[in-house]
Amino acid sequence: MRVQALGCKDIVCYVEHTDSLVDFAKIFLGKYPSKPALPAICGNEGLGEVVAIGDKVEGFEIGDRIVPNANHLGTWATHIKRPEEDFMKVRSSIDPAALCQINVNPPTAYRMLKDFVSLQPGDTVIQNGSNSAVGQAVLQLSRAWGLKTIAVVRDRPDIINLVSNLKCLGATEVLTEDQANATDKFKNGEWKK
Repeated sequence: MRVQALGCKDIVCYVEHTDSLVDFAKIFLGKYPSKPALPAICGNEGLGEVVAIGDKVEGFEIGDRIVPNANHLGTWATHIKRPEEDFMKVRSSIDPAALCQINVNPPTAYRMLKDFVSLQPGDTVIQNGSNSAVGQAVLQLSRAWGLKTIAVVRDRPDIINLVSNLKCLGATEVLTEDQANATDKFKNGEWKK
């Protein structure tokens, strides 16, 4: 691979894994708050392997696995060349699919659970969109912290499988939107806020 003028603090990574989100369509339609400078390559999240480093790069070596640490890096490319501060080194033992989203969805879930109210073990969290990546991270963090969760999702033909998957991730209860609107378990105190 040819690398254009590798700067002394640049890293070149081979993109091993990336994801595809509906947000990318919004970005290119100009309907997303964060806008890349054009022309742009799509992709914010991904996992790569360091294949070249500038002579003043510290803390990274060829062969390290890294994830983006900045927006609009263009992870839909085969290779990315950026300054070292745009990357974060990660352990090789972590699942690649999890690493692809480690800088976006889990931190969002963490902030949702920590920034608005002081939750204590035994408290109940209710969320819609529970099968989204953020929703799944909320379920996992809540389970680890001893919180109960009520996961609300849209009804679908395979709802039984979805309920099972979300309960495996930590959901205490899983309800469709219609079930959530019809339940009286909050009013009668069975589910405490």
